[in-house]
Amino acid sequence: MNDEAILFSASQKMADFLIPDAMEHLKDYDELYWDVPFPIRSANFQSPTNITGYVHIRGRQVAYKIKIKDIKDFSDEFFEKKFRIPKKPDSWIEDYKDKENGEFSKHKWKRTFIVTSIERFSCDTKNFRKSKDGLPVHPRILSSYVEVIPKKK
Repeated sequence: MNDEAILFSASQKMADFLIPDAMEHLKDYDELYWDVPFPIRSANFQSPTNITGYVHIRGRQVAYKIKIKDIKDFSDEFFEKKFRIPKKPDSWIEDYKDKENGEFSKHKWKRTFIVTSIERFSCDTKNFRKSKDGLPVHPRILSSYVEVIPKKK
């Protein structure tokens, strides 16, 4: 079992749009492709598989925990190609194709998390510590992600 984890931020608007559809998708499918606008330095991890992701809602605290099976380079194909097993909810694909109003089309995606589960997980970010050098910076000003280890009880 891998104890590696990352913390990343989402706006409330993005979380309200992404999370419900993602959770519904995972009721019917084993995995979901979730794109992120920051690079992941895979060399920082023992393995880029089986990582726990903590989703911090900007201005608040961690609200969700996700299981990341793998990390891939982003590809437009994940939105545009019709796969035998859907990789994303239909609502995400429709939004991506709406180049004027779509939330997804506004971002420059870098990496894709292959997510296998999402659950509610309320936790104050101050209860996390960076794996190598102390407490994480305030998530409101994160421009990427922070590798973290949950505080032991």
